[in-house]
Amino acid sequence: MGRLEGRVAVVTGAAQGIGAAFARALAAEGAKLAIADLDSGAQVVDEIKAAGGEAIDVPTDVSTEDGCDAMVAHTLEAFGRLDILVNNAAIFTAVERKPFDEIPVAEWDAVMGVNVRGVWLGCKAAVGPMREQNYGKIISICTGRIFKGAPFFLHYDASKGAVFGITRSLAREVGDHNICVNAIAPGSTMSENV
Repeated sequence: MGRLEGRVAVVTGAAQGIGAAFARALAAEGAKLAIADLDSGAQVVDEIKAAGGEAIDVPTDVSTEDGCDAMVAHTLEAFGRLDILVNNAAIFTAVERKPFDEIPVAEWDAVMGVNVRGVWLGCKAAVGPMREQNYGKIISICTGRIFKGAPFFLHYDASKGAVFGITRSLAREVGDHNICVNAIAPGSTMSENV
């Protein structure tokens, strides 16, 4: 029996890369998984099922309130509860590194829409069921870059700094409901898109 037996987790951006690795690891510990991504998560679902776990593919645009609400609704419909939200979805490899004054406004807005608004909307959708059951874990993925200062990726770094701020404030706001909110800040990781 795994440490997460009976728990249900949503991992955003889990169709590939580090998000898929998070999903596989949670499933290996016994959690039931919702693979939430713009891209199909069918391959990750199949891998989890082949290893004896339970998972569903939930097509999700985290930058929209309807998308995040539907993500949680599908998870509750399939598994009856929601215990863990991993806010991993982010625009990262889809944008080029460039000087800050060469970042187009539309690109800045797209990065903020997924990387910041997506985290907020995901939390907003998930906290209701977590409050009802008086239990939840929210883990948001930042980056070690926010602690060092690094050139040529200002929109990404600013977005992940905002996620760190969201994490600290939300932890104080929902802690009394037995909802633990944390962030992790990994360094560079290999991905299918890098």
